[in-house]
Amino acid sequence: MATEDAKSLEIKKKIKIGLNKLSESNIANIVSTLSDLYNSYPRQLVSDIYADQLIDLVSMNNKVLDSFVLNYAAVTFSLWKRKGVEMGATFVQKVVEEFLKNYYSDLAKYEEVNAQNEGDDEK
Repeated sequence: MATEDAKSLEIKKKIKIGLNKLSESNIANIVSTLSDLYNSYPRQLVSDIYADQLIDLVSMNNKVLDSFVLNYAAVTFSLWKRKGVEMGATFVQKVVEEFLKNYYSDLAKYEEVNAQNEGDDEK
């Protein structure tokens, strides 16, 4: 298990470095570097960590510039084309899971506020 955690941390670090260095001029280099990770580590592990890292970057409270989102999309599309449908499916699955988690969390908060407001109206 310790080697798995070390492996995950190493992959996470390499992906984060690549995504943080991403610009329009070096997309091909970043895609190549990330693609090499798929050749060196288990594909599912790399796909999971990549999706998690990208979702974290895009969903931060700071606004992400449109150009960065487009660059991230270009990298994701390129990896999907190079590494196959499993990579794209993993990414889509993670995005949907994150969306649903946030949706249901916000829905619960909304229902709680409505219930409080209805209670206040009755008083």
